[in-house]
Amino acid sequence: MTQLTHMLTALLEGREFSNMQIVHAYFLQALTWSVGAALVEDARVKFDQYIKYISAMLLIEPSVALAGPGLLTSCTHRHHEY
Repeated sequence: MTQLTHMLTALLEGREFSNMQIVHAYFLQALTWSVGAALVEDARVKFDQYIKYISAMLLIEPSVALAGPGLLTSCTHRHHEY
């Protein structure tokens, strides 16, 4: 949890956000790279699927467009790969 809070602080400190989807995207990125980084490969797949499930964001194929705020890459691409 310490690493998660340090990452969030680094990403959010000193900035103002009018779009909460951007804050949500930063949180998911920090969560993936802090908590998810400690997992072995098989657990990362399950973690990625769970994060996509609870985030309730729309999924998009990277070949169609880049995922921006409010979007995540499809189930065939894991979030920590980006």
